[in-house]
Amino acid sequence: MRKKRNLFNEKEIKILKMIAAGYSSTEIGAEFSLTVGTIDNYVKAMLIKLNAANRTNLACECIRRGIIS
Repeated sequence: MRKKRNLFNEKEIKILKMIAAGYSSTEIGAEFSLTVGTIDNYVKAMLIKLNAANRTNLACECIRRGIIS
């Protein structure tokens, strides 16, 4: 039996939780000591993984799937 692979890594989960809480890319970047561009790249990659249209849709879909609470 194969081990279930996580769709998102630990840092992405933390970023998703902050997005769901309403944080901006600037605020998230400050929390992780990363640039806004880097955070935006994380967000773009996560949007693609879930085929989400925007940050709000991404957060809602992650909550719906139980990825974050």
